[in-house]
Amino acid sequence: MLRGLIFILGLLCLVPVTASAQQSPSTLLADVISYDANADRLIASGNVEVLVDGRVIRAQEIVFYNQLGQLEAKGPLTITQTDGTVITADAITLDENVQSGLVQGARIVLAENFQIAANELRQISPSKTAIYKGVASGCVVCGTNETPLWLVRAERILRDQETLQVHFQNARFEAFGVTIGYLPYFRIPDPSLDRATGLLTPSFSRSDFYGYSVKMPYFIAIASDKDVTITPFFTSNGAAILEGEYRQRFENGGYDLSGAIAFADGTTTFDGVRGFLNLSGNWELRDDFKLNFDIIRASDKGFMRQFGFSQVDRLRSEVITSRQRGNAYISLGATAFQSLRDNEPDSGIPNAIPQGFYERYWDDIIPGGRLTLSSDAVVLTRAEGRDVAELGVAGQYTQSFQLPFGILGKTILEGDGRLYTTRNDANFDTSPSSVVSPLAAIELRWPLIRRSPKSTQIIEPVVQAVYSDQFGDTNNIPNEDSETVEFDAANLFALNRYPGNDARETGLRFNIGANYTRLDADGWSLAVYLGQIFRSAPQTGFSTNTSLNEESSNIVAAINLDLPPIFELSNQSLFDADFAFSRNDVQASLELDRFELETSYVYLASDPLNAIPSQHEINLKSRYKIDDNWAFDASWRRNLATGDNVSANAGLEYGNECIRTRFSVSRRFTESASLPPGTDFGLEVRLAGFGGGKDAFRGRNCVEFEGRQR
Repeated sequence: MLRGLIFILGLLCLVPVTASAQQSPSTLLADVISYDANADRLIASGNVEVLVDGRVIRAQEIVFYNQLGQLEAKGPLTITQTDGTVITADAITLDENVQSGLVQGARIVLAENFQIAANELRQISPSKTAIYKGVASGCVVCGTNETPLWLVRAERILRDQETLQVHFQNARFEAFGVTIGYLPYFRIPDPSLDRATGLLTPSFSRSDFYGYSVKMPYFIAIASDKDVTITPFFTSNGAAILEGEYRQRFENGGYDLSGAIAFADGTTTFDGVRGFLNLSGNWELRDDFKLNFDIIRASDKGFMRQFGFSQVDRLRSEVITSRQRGNAYISLGATAFQSLRDNEPDSGIPNAIPQGFYERYWDDIIPGGRLTLSSDAVVLTRAEGRDVAELGVAGQYTQSFQLPFGILGKTILEGDGRLYTTRNDANFDTSPSSVVSPLAAIELRWPLIRRSPKSTQIIEPVVQAVYSDQFGDTNNIPNEDSETVEFDAANLFALNRYPGNDARETGLRFNIGANYTRLDADGWSLAVYLGQIFRSAPQTGFSTNTSLNEESSNIVAAINLDLPPIFELSNQSLFDADFAFSRNDVQASLELDRFELETSYVYLASDPLNAIPSQHEINLKSRYKIDDNWAFDASWRRNLATGDNVSANAGLEYGNECIRTRFSVSRRFTESASLPPGTDFGLEVRLAGFGGGKDAFRGRNCVEFEGRQR
């Protein structure tokens, strides 16, 4: 009740003071309020709060001089601005609208814990604050005798809340209390900004190919919907590269244009411009159509790998427009490739220009049935060699049914017809060729479920009988999309195990398998899959390492074990009756309080049909959190078939609320014509308030430093 009466008294005293006060009424809250008529001043003391235009002043005592239109506050006190900025001070003298004045013993706390401290702060205009002999840092100072990891001392700091920029004059940079640099002037975006024009975090690295390097990215916020990042990239061996990225967004989409151009690459053989260009984006068109595109092109095979832009060996460019509406889907696009492999010319790689696909389905023509019709077309062209045009139409009807004892069944009828035209290949006739592929299948599943308070267990045996054939000019059809076939649990019950349309399984076959799943009440789960294929007659065209050519295939198995949140294991394997493996793929992850480990082991037997050598390698990736601020990570990849290492990486990282730094070293053991084996070093430092990113900091850290007092 007493505080309510004081609140009303405060309003009565403040509102009629001046005309401007009437336009921007103030609110005063205090334990005690008195009025000195002789001095024409209002005195408030004890838990004082003043609210003006969204600003809040909290102090022990506030005196308002009516004639002077000034407000004096004695601390310790705080001012909270409308943008969330908090100012703490010993004493303040301001005008009646809290727009200008003098603050003594001030400390400003901006976004990301970025602080500016000074003996004197002056509000020189409604939007500009001048700090004299100020100290700025993003680090928390925990005690009077402690120095932050880094700070900036400036003769004058100007914060412009209209342009959202912070200007520093005669600034010294210090780390651990030691001066490490000086600039007569620089400016940074206000830390409260998510996007602002200015320098981003530089990065430093060393490579056996180009020596030492530095990247200095400069970000330009053109508008809320567009920006540019320009990054000069200089190396000690004389390379001069300019990276760039332009981004723009619209109501119905957007695109990114990025790339790099080398004016010098540090080699004596440089005879022109090197670089790459990448344009990607998406667009929502009329009538529910969507456009997606990702176009990338490099000047040569080695540039992107030499300077660390990418390690891929083929660049894929694609433009596709598509629409999904109800029960129909349509797409039209084009795909092109550029090879970065040493001995693979671009002239021999097929490009799909154009390619189209249409599909539509109808449900419950007969209850439980679905009819699907589709059509596709593609033109494959090469600069040198075979060109192929293909047109296909297909139809499929499925009917589900249920038998006694909970057995679920499904019948499938399918037909596929294709027309091919081949050019520039003496092995194939140039006249059009056609192929028709009918198929019939029946599938039975018997899911058995057992529930108890401790777990739910499911066993499901599956039997699938499939018969298919091909009629037409099968010997005059080039195989462009089905050269490599994988056999695993994912395609055990596929009607056609070839990945494309140019090759088909034929004859009678039985796909048999079973899966077991346990969902435990404690949160862990186990899934096991086993299966095998039996044929009425041998099949040609498959690799011998799968035994899909034989009357009985290898056995496919898969295991998935999930023990959240600590451990996860998955395994895909393929082996014969004598447990001779032709494939074994194991992936596991372990996540403890401070330690994380991911490992993968891959063994694939050689594929003589497609001249693919065996693959046998192990890959390890780990991270250890030493304490709240230090972390170490490492990875290692080794080719077990040859006994050679492929790559190794290690990194040491330190981070707290005001700094994040990472030192890394990586070794590449493989060799190509454009890039020999080499070791790279990298160093990255991010400071809070200087474009370091809001998610870069991991908690409070205080560093004691015994040095000279200032």
